[in-house]
Amino acid sequence: MRCFDGRIRNSPDLADWGFSNIISSSRIQKGSRCPRSTRCPDTGLLCVWQDPYLQGDRLVFRDRGFSDRLSEELDDDATSVIVPGKERAFLYLDADGGGGDICLSGPRVVPHLDDIGFDNQASSSRITGPGLCN
Repeated sequence: MRCFDGRIRNSPDLADWGFSNIISSSRIQKGSRCPRSTRCPDTGLLCVWQDPYLQGDRLVFRDRGFSDRLSEELDDDATSVIVPGKERAFLYLDADGGGGDICLSGPRVVPHLDDIGFDNQASSSRITGPGLCN
């Protein structure tokens, strides 16, 4: 089961969410919200989860700039991400902005970073402000 609300308003490919593009039932509840841990607060510029599909421990980044919190608080694991606004966010494989990187322009929901060719072991991040990835 998956819950969609707020930032997640549609999904062009349900396989991205662990389904095989075959759904047998759905429920739309007026006024209900997904569990708090699967959402990115309105004050967040970037939200990162340790596990796929917005599950597990969550980090909320509210300020632009560089951070090593992924290595410090998630043990180098970053598996699913929401960039809710028009920010441009980078994830790096190593601490201090080293190793491979990936750029995500918001608004964007990535339920599983492996699906877009990035290893699920990011250690650091940078939010640079509005803009598109080149």
